[in-house]
Amino acid sequence: MEPTLSHNDIIFAKKWESDDTLIRDAIVVLRLSDKFGGLSVKRVVALPGDHVNVESGTVRINGQPLGDKYLSGLPKTRGLERLDCIVPVSHIFVLGDYRNYHHTIDSRKYGPIAFSKISGIVILRLWPFKIWRKHR
Repeated sequence: MEPTLSHNDIIFAKKWESDDTLIRDAIVVLRLSDKFGGLSVKRVVALPGDHVNVESGTVRINGQPLGDKYLSGLPKTRGLERLDCIVPVSHIFVLGDYRNYHHTIDSRKYGPIAFSKISGIVILRLWPFKIWRKHR
């Protein structure tokens, strides 16, 4: 999740309840299988019903290029991925912020994530201190 989060950052996450509303750009904690690294922290880029297209290094959501203002000049993707999908009901599409690393595991590799895999929504980074906007 660099540059947003770094190894050894201390974060605080609100437990996600099924009636919580997710928004794009939210940072979530996911419970994935050990095959995919167990607990993982990723950014929500697409919601149920959204059309996701990754091609030639560009991520598009519903036909619009993903803004990625939080990437601080990092490459948006490795440029090798090709993906086209509609996010199913009760699923989200997540990406890490550092997407050019060949070991990055996110929805490009394991597809949309079921709501049941969401453990929490990151609200703040305790150290070094940072509060993210309020989630609905």
